[in-house]
Amino acid sequence: MATTLLAPIKTQKEILEHSMTEDDPNANTQLLTDIDQKLRWGPRHRGALELAELYSPGKRLQEYVCVVVCCTLCITAGILMAKYLRADASLLLAALAGVLTADFASGFVHWAADSWGAVDLPIIGKNFLRPFREHHIDPTSITRHDFIETNGDNFAITIPVLARIVWQLLTYDESQITNEFHWISYWYLCCIFVAMTNQ
Repeated sequence: MATTLLAPIKTQKEILEHSMTEDDPNANTQLLTDIDQKLRWGPRHRGALELAELYSPGKRLQEYVCVVVCCTLCITAGILMAKYLRADASLLLAALAGVLTADFASGFVHWAADSWGAVDLPIIGKNFLRPFREHHIDPTSITRHDFIETNGDNFAITIPVLARIVWQLLTYDESQITNEFHWISYWYLCCIFVAMTNQ
């Protein structure tokens, strides 16, 4: 009984067959020695090539616009918030909570995009699920993307919240802004860290 409980689930051969080499995890430089050997990941993997081809000029334009709009809203909100900043422990707590929320939310979205849906779904498949699936087949793909492609979708997610923050700062009276400034700071910092999740 003890020997069956302590026996390895996989043989040493199975472990080696399904392990990633430490020297070249994506098979970027290793030559294929066996013609029947199939790539399991990396930029030359057939699935990685197919997913990379789904990045369209329209998607590029959407990401570019989102980065510009998000940066404009961030700068505007930051300038409008500057006059309300004060040394306050609760602002530090709001900042920390914003960072933690951004970290949790980005991890949850990453898990959900990896777990559910398909790349061939209308609208969200090619545009939002594709990057999550691509980096599992080609883990280094993100290192070959520029700033726009790497961050465009993250910036897009923050636009509605940043727009609301700017709207609040422009339309609320000073006492209302002062009362809600901790929440405004929380959401502002949460947006900044969500936008920069891929960095």
